[in-house]
Amino acid sequence: MAQLKTFSYIAIDPTGKKIKGQMDAPSKDKVIEHIYDLGLTPLSVDEIIPWFSWQKLKEYEIGGIPLSEKVFLMKQFSVMINAGLPLTSILDILAKQANSRKLRKVLTEAREKVAGGMPLSKAFEEYPDVFDPITIALIRAGEESGHLDLIFRRLSAEYTQKHKLVSRIRSAMIYPIIIIIVIVIVLILIMTFVVPEMKKVFISFGVTLPLITRILIALSDSLIKYGLFYLIGFFLLIFAIRAAIKNPSGKKIWDRIILKLPVAGPLVSKLQIVTFARILALLVASGVPILRALELTKESLSNYWFQAEVEDLINVVKKGGNMASRLLQSEFFPPVVGYMVNVGQKTGKLEEVLKKLVAYYDVEIKEATRSLSAALQPILIFFLGAIVAFIVVAIYLPLISLAQNIG
Repeated sequence: MAQLKTFSYIAIDPTGKKIKGQMDAPSKDKVIEHIYDLGLTPLSVDEIIPWFSWQKLKEYEIGGIPLSEKVFLMKQFSVMINAGLPLTSILDILAKQANSRKLRKVLTEAREKVAGGMPLSKAFEEYPDVFDPITIALIRAGEESGHLDLIFRRLSAEYTQKHKLVSRIRSAMIYPIIIIIVIVIVLILIMTFVVPEMKKVFISFGVTLPLITRILIALSDSLIKYGLFYLIGFFLLIFAIRAAIKNPSGKKIWDRIILKLPVAGPLVSKLQIVTFARILALLVASGVPILRALELTKESLSNYWFQAEVEDLINVVKKGGNMASRLLQSEFFPPVVGYMVNVGQKTGKLEEVLKKLVAYYDVEIKEATRSLSAALQPILIFFLGAIVAFIVVAIYLPLISLAQNIG
């Protein structure tokens, strides 16, 4: 059963008198239906959303719905549709199986909408933070063609590939991230506990401190005294960078810098290319018109410069131009993409050619992620070694002076 929400409404009776009230119902449509049953005409119906509620707090999930949960959802949808189960039953079963509270809520509400006669694509479209435009467009294409089972099979394969790709990148980055965290923790402990104690020893013996030691002590004192402000400043910097990236001009600059980085830049480029090929192949195979397919593919890309290239591609196709020719002139797509698309257009097998392109770049991405991880490790080790050497020298030099004075 759908969760009840509270709605406020304004209606008029047959005499024209305005009537205000509140009602608990699973949806706005149910409230309107109830108002008509009372012999009234609704003027407005609005959901009352409290500024705080335990229910809303329980529904909140950090990071949204996990990709692995979406993979499972698409696979189950494909199996159940193929088995001939009605959509309402599928949504009901999947809602009960969902581990994510948010997904459970979305599927339950979608089930109510589908039971009321709404198409599945339209029901899912009301949850853009859960179902992206590509998923919606494919489901709509499946509904129109009568091959919804095939569409969910393709969506299942797409989400599985996406999950594998994300997992591969996370695995490559996990070791460097752990090293960075360890370095930061060790540094904080040394600067807040070890250095202050050594400072007391040096002061008590009246040792003349070399410059490197004075710098270390100054850094330690600063961290102890202003540590909280540094932490706040760090988070403010992160928020400022995020805000700048969300701005079109800032994103343009940021994405260009990312592409110029050694090792990381080529990896980002390959990820954008494989996303372009994979999504376009999926949409074309599902019967989505080429212009709409390109628009959705553009939305799936995260880098501004690749999005701009696809936007130019859309304009070329609108004017009746050749897609492959434009790709061959691209600054960011390598020539192999244009050549492959050209072959696909001439043979009428664009989907198959794009899939081969995906397979080729999957291998490239595996190598690039390994290269990134391999490149980061010596950099981090060198950085850690330099810090340790600085601290050791800064502490060791005064100790030598102290030993000589005692001797």
